[in-house]
Amino acid sequence: MLSAFKDAVRVRREGLTYLISVGVTSDDADKGARFANLVTTVYIRKQVEAKVANTVSAGKILEHQVTAARDVLAQNKRNLYLFVTSHSDLQAAGSLPQLRLADAQFGETTSDAHQGVRARSIGGGPETILRAPAVGTGREGAVPEPFDAIAGL
Repeated sequence: MLSAFKDAVRVRREGLTYLISVGVTSDDADKGARFANLVTTVYIRKQVEAKVANTVSAGKILEHQVTAARDVLAQNKRNLYLFVTSHSDLQAAGSLPQLRLADAQFGETTSDAHQGVRARSIGGGPETILRAPAVGTGREGAVPEPFDAIAGL
């Protein structure tokens, strides 16, 4: 039965377009038309289901990437807060050698944070490298809101 159906159905692409032609050979024209419409309906349904599945999959990947980017941003924000609060003497002194040393130290801290977040997003590594104290926000590891304005974030 399935072999006879397969032999009776013909599907071909129309030129270089996305159009297909579906035909069913049958002794009964109405029966052939119903089968052709059924084959076409099933084909379109399967195409739509595949596109929806691909879109959902891509959305999940993007959601994961956005979450990882937010984690990196939050870690860098905490690192900047820790750096600024631990180097308050540099703001007053303004010494060029001290500023260069502090800049190098901040770069190392930021690099470590990127590695920690990347390792976590792949499935291993520490949750965070550093945590800033939660000052008045009620959130663990959060950077105080007044610091947001100072850092321009």
